[in-house]
Amino acid sequence: MVYTKIPLEKLDLVRATLNANLKLLSLSNGRRYKTRTFYFGKRSGSNRQYTLKSDATAAKIGVYEFVDRYGYSYGSVTPGNYGNFELSYYV
Repeated sequence: MVYTKIPLEKLDLVRATLNANLKLLSLSNGRRYKTRTFYFGKRSGSNRQYTLKSDATAAKIGVYEFVDRYGYSYGSVTPGNYGNFELSYYV
């Protein structure tokens, strides 16, 4: 999937605007959305699988859409949230 690297100084504004637009979209089509931020930058420490927010230079945002799977947890689930959310696109 295609994504745009968002500079950290603009991240809060982009996130707030995106969440406001997703809320309006949710009201119009009845679907639920969640977002998740992925950071780019140096990977330090013993666990080099993740980039820490403090080491980040840019970010991308993933938009997840709720998918009804008859109560069965299937598909991509955003960490910390329970339900059936699948990645729709990156900002």
